[in-house]
Amino acid sequence: MLKLIIANSCPFCVLVTDFIKEHNITSVDIHDTQWSQEEHDALRKKYGKSQVPLLLINDSPLFESLDIIKYLRENEL
Repeated sequence: MLKLIIANSCPFCVLVTDFIKEHNITSVDIHDTQWSQEEHDALRKKYGKSQVPLLLINDSPLFESLDIIKYLRENEL
């Protein structure tokens, strides 16, 4: 299972979640940080930055909404 980390109302996160919904992708677990400072600090500590959206592929980070969509298109559709 893939894990997508987002923050509520982030336009780049919405772009990815809309893609997931439009393509009925069910293999992605979506986690909303709700802009929690503690969660973003933990992301920065573990992955080097707190940028969202963040797709975790076997705990390997993939940043950037268009890169995430490209990955999903190539691997999950």
